[in-house]
Amino acid sequence: MGIIGTLYDNSFDKLITPKIIRGLYTFFVWVVTILAGVGTLILIKDTKGLSLVFGPLGLLLYITFFRIIVESVIIRFHMAQDIRDMRKHQLGS
Repeated sequence: MGIIGTLYDNSFDKLITPKIIRGLYTFFVWVVTILAGVGTLILIKDTKGLSLVFGPLGLLLYITFFRIIVESVIIRFHMAQDIRDMRKHQLGS
């Protein structure tokens, strides 16, 4: 079921937010990577090559920090799904 189909799911068995979060994370990684690359190239002369070290390092730190935030949100959605499955199992037994 795609995003459009999920929007019309009145039972809320499938959640749309994790799909949106994954898309935003991918977009964020691409944008930050491009900006870090452009920034590194622009600053090479001014920083005497230090941007070649600190540019990629900063990129990794930003992506790691954002990844931790995204994973914590996704984990909460997985926990909610597990609780929903446990309730269905108890009611079905």
